[in-house]
Amino acid sequence: MFVFSLSQTGYIGALPHLLMTIVVPLGGLLADHIRKNGILSTTSVRKIFNCGGFGMEATFFLVLANARTPLMATIALTCGVAFSGFAISGFNVNHLDIAPRYASILMGISNGIGTIAGLLCPVAINIIIRHKTRQSWSEVFILAAVIHYIGVVFYAIFASGELQPWAEPKVEEDQQMDEVSVDKKSKLTSYGSVEQSSGKGFVNAGLNTNCTIGETEPAPPTDNPTNPFLAKPTAATTNPFATSE
Repeated sequence: MFVFSLSQTGYIGALPHLLMTIVVPLGGLLADHIRKNGILSTTSVRKIFNCGGFGMEATFFLVLANARTPLMATIALTCGVAFSGFAISGFNVNHLDIAPRYASILMGISNGIGTIAGLLCPVAINIIIRHKTRQSWSEVFILAAVIHYIGVVFYAIFASGELQPWAEPKVEEDQQMDEVSVDKKSKLTSYGSVEQSSGKGFVNAGLNTNCTIGETEPAPPTDNPTNPFLAKPTAATTNPFATSE
């Protein structure tokens, strides 16, 4: 739309994001303050910040599309990008509100869709501005504003800040997890003993014995002719060369 030098383009491109780095933390603090003090519900806070941030950005895009001077265009672009920082306290953290267990998955899906849109955007712009006229650039910013407004209306209607039923664990899943936890704990005994499948016997890791709780091992027989150290002394045990008469 307007002609700027290379150095001016760098400063103008950095200024909106510089202001955005200030708006994002301030918007987060304000959103948390409103929620913690019960001024508004989580759903209302998310909708106001998201729709307000992107709605103001879309409005400034319309101003930019009709700007007549370089200064007016720079101010409109800077304010539009800066106001979009408030939307970070809207949709960007909304995943944790509706489904904390699946927030990472939802964030990946939303960022993936945004990445696809970012890949298609330069192609679409190149087609629109093929004649390199001021009017073609105005059409680009008007189209961007329309897309923003559509997203704002959709979010205002369908967005929620409450935990969703599908994101809560089922009762059956909780019971199964509890049973598995109890079963693992029951198999752990003191001194490294491991319970057998029968539930009665124990095998000690150090002694490698197999005994039953409450029962004692039978005493060895007192009269064992096969063991010369336990049997009563006889001629056969004391003298292996002796023969019985």
